[in-house]
Amino acid sequence: MPLVPPRPLSLLPPDPRAPRLTAIPVSTIEADPDQPRTEFDPARVRVLRDSIARVGLIEPIVVEELPGKRFRVIAGEYRTRALRLGVTEQPDNPRFQTAPAVVFPPGGLSEPLRRA
Repeated sequence: MPLVPPRPLSLLPPDPRAPRLTAIPVSTIEADPDQPRTEFDPARVRVLRDSIARVGLIEPIVVEELPGKRFRVIAGEYRTRALRLGVTEQPDNPRFQTAPAVVFPPGGLSEPLRRA
């Protein structure tokens, strides 16, 4: 049986309202002012920072794009805090310069999904 080359998944252009997976600079990430959690265990943040320093961030954070090339955390506040701590304490470690993120376009995340 002859090999058939794979077909592209879609011939349509990407939907600009769809989320995308990309790397974003840690310096452009803002906390969510509506974050329901008010206390974060500093020891847990340090342990996560150490893990990121060794192997990188495995699970992307989820962010919403804001005007001016900024991003607001939707899911992953602990990971974001660990990245910020790493930038401060290990500025030469490239694993703390960018974060893998699922980026929702501005207004692309409905209120029910935001609260899920």
